[in-house]
Amino acid sequence: MIDYDAISRKNERELGTKLKSRRTQISLYADPTHFVYELLQNADDHGATEISFQLHADRLVVEHNATERFAVKHIEAISSFEDSTSEDELLKTGRFGLGFKSVFAFTATPRVFCGDANFEIHDLYRLRGMDKPEDLDVTLTRFELPFNHLSIRPEFIFEEHMKSPETVKETSSTSFLSSNPLIY
Repeated sequence: MIDYDAISRKNERELGTKLKSRRTQISLYADPTHFVYELLQNADDHGATEISFQLHADRLVVEHNATERFAVKHIEAISSFEDSTSEDELLKTGRFGLGFKSVFAFTATPRVFCGDANFEIHDLYRLRGMDKPEDLDVTLTRFELPFNHLSIRPEFIFEEHMKSPETVKETSSTSFLSSNPLIY
């Protein structure tokens, strides 16, 4: 069983408790479409050959068929800053440990479901376990990005960068996504 509390405590020891101090790093990814590139790159780095984007009224669901499953080292990297599992692999793009943080431009609580790793990141780098969705194929990795900035109002996002669900959906559908799943 994965100890999400221990990983959260480790992140807090290393990163501190002042979430506002991360605003500048998160604002680097305020571009409304950058997170899509990051999710595509991460999927490619982990061996995916197919990826789908499903836009719903309240969230974006991204699924891919990566051959590499989430292990504790991946959970630690995705929930921390400047920590990467790809930093020594020149053919992988995710070497700096910041790219996934671009999802925080749209969600306060990204969710990851992959094998035995099923968790939500809240308060920027704290984790809580979640139940695996019953409809998730065991060969897939799923990311759920709830459009919840305005309901949670995270302190690590500048107020002017917080987006409403309507804005996120409008931005996403006009830039990359439609109401039908896309498969690459």
